[in-house]
Parts: sequence; structure tokens; C-alpha cells
Amino acid sequence: MDFYRESGAIGGLEELLGKVKNLLGGHRFDSVYLRGQADYAWGLRPTISRQLEYAGLKTDGYEEKRELYLLNRFRRYIREFSDRDVNERELLFLARHHGIPVRLLDWTSNPLVGLYFACADDRKLRQDGAIWAFLRCQHPHEYFYDFFEAKESLLELKGVKIIYAPYVSPRISAQSCNFTIQGDPATELQTYDPSTYEKKQFDIERIEKWKIPFEKKREFLLDLERLGINERMLFPDLDGIARGIIRTEVLRTGLQIPTT
Repeated sequence: MDFYRESGAIGGLEELLGKVKNLLGGHRFDSVYLRGQADYAWGLRPTISRQLEYAGLKTDGYEEKRELYLLNRFRRYIREFSDRDVNERELLFLARHHGIPVRLLDWTSNPLVGLYFACADDRKLRQDGAIWAFLRCQHPHEYFYDFFEAKESLLELKGVKIIYAPYVSPRISAQSCNFTIQGDPATELQTYDPSTYEKKQFDIERIEKWKIPFEKKREFLLDLERLGINERMLFPDLDGIARGIIRTEVLRTGLQIPTT
């Protein structure tokens, strides 16, 4: 079986849940993780390997020295807000939470959360979205990375590993979030060849990509709002509550914007 395949479009919530069950194929119900992206053309690329843009300028692609430089600078500034020096593992997740580019990718175990992120970006309302879904390998327990006990640095891991991280933010638990980390951040995750790694170095059995047609996005957002999957729930802080109130009001009373 291919490691990665595109597997059709999602027409409704029941179809989404059906695709999750098909991917599970009899494995434990918590063995599938999903990631919603607003543009179907995007691959699975960690933020550290994307170009950084500001003031009409942009960086090149991934550079290991830039990754370490940004993390170390962030670590220096953390001291002003903390009474201790955070370790490397905590640093990586705090950096991700606050917007520093890192080699982590966010995933959720909740299909509805994945669908929300595939639909909610207004800048991509006229583009098809995507839900990526992977089936976790059925490894022995000791093959998985233990965040608190492992001796190997996160930045030295090979292949692709699932990281069950501590909840450094309420949004991690609200979004049922876990992470993958890539030994080579410059390579899009779906293009990896698992056969070139030892079993304990690779936690993903296979990946599927499901299209979210752009003409269904508004309908899905209305369905998700009725189910309580919205900005207020996914970002449980004052900023998220404010954005959620505004978005709910627009869904409730807004008029459609002409496209011509």
C-alpha cells in the first residue's frame, strides 16, 4: 500500500467520519490524527522550512543555523518572563505556541477540529481546502518518544515521530492537539519514504488527503457552529472569545458578499 494517497472529497460530516473509520481499518479509535489546511495545494511543511516575509523582504528556505538562532534568541528573552531556564523540549513547544518557526506540525484527534481549520481562513474561501489524515503505526510502547523520560534531543530525532507534548497552552487541550516532528524539516512530510528508516524512527503508517470543496466551506462552518466547534472553543482566551463572538454574529446575521 502507498504511504501517501489523495482519497477524494468530503461532501458532509457523516462522510468525513466515514473516511476516518475507513482509515482506521479496525485499529484503536485513537490511531488517526488530522490536520486541516485552507488551501488544497499546500503540502505538509513545518513552519521553519517556509519562507519568512516582512516589509517586502523574504528569507530563503530551511537553514539549520536559522532554526537554532531563532530558538536561542527566544530562549534568551524567556528569562524575563520566567524564574528558570526552560529546557530544549519545553522551548520548542513554547516557541511554536508563540509563533517562532519550528520543525513541529500540529495535528488533532478530533475530525471536526480538522474540518474547521480547513474552512475558517477567509483569505482562502475561494480555494479548495484539505484535511490530511495519518494512521499511527501500531508500535510497541517503547518505540514512541517519551517527552519526559527520553534522552535523545528532539532536534536530533530521525525520520518522523509523534510527540505527545505537555499542555503549555489551554488551546492544545481545546484542539485535541498533538504534534509530529521531522528529522528533515525541508522535506514535505507526505514525500517521505518510511522504508529508508528503522521502524522505531517512523511513527506513521500511511497518510491520506481529502479535499474540502470551496463551495462547501460556508455550509461546513455553519454546521460546526451548531456543534460548538468555533473560535471561542478552540482558542479559550480573550482574543479567541472576541474573534468568536464576531464570527458567530456574522454567521447569524451577515449578507453574502457578491463575487462579481
